[in-house]
Amino acid sequence: MKKNNKLIGKVGEIIAASYLMEKGYNIIKKNFLSKFGEIDIICEKKDCYYFFEVKTRLNDEHIKPFESVDNRKIRKILNTMYFFLQKHGKLSFDKDRKLKIISLTLNENLYAAVSLIKDLNEIDYENILEGEDYKIEILDVYI
Repeated sequence: MKKNNKLIGKVGEIIAASYLMEKGYNIIKKNFLSKFGEIDIICEKKDCYYFFEVKTRLNDEHIKPFESVDNRKIRKILNTMYFFLQKHGKLSFDKDRKLKIISLTLNENLYAAVSLIKDLNEIDYENILEGEDYKIEILDVYI
């Protein structure tokens, strides 16, 4: 089976966003692009802004998802984070800011189910979240 990395990544972002909303995060923006890079999910919760990098892999891959986030990638995310805050002046610079990595591992059953979908908008998010077909971890990046 050919693995479509774009689809795997998109499914990971959908699962991560749903997970964060369940945990009480208010999503401000998804897939924020700048000349510096991209931030997958930007949230607010209490007195803090959270900037999430979502990395998704399949069980059969030899590397854990978070291991692909190196110092170069972290610098790009930080530059994008500061650009986002400057561009959105209505957001408070007084709030704390945290960069986190969501490391998501899909099992082959979930991949097989979503790989048949032609349009990512057709994904039934609730059914994905009901299954035990993925493992999610959130890791801190100290900035």
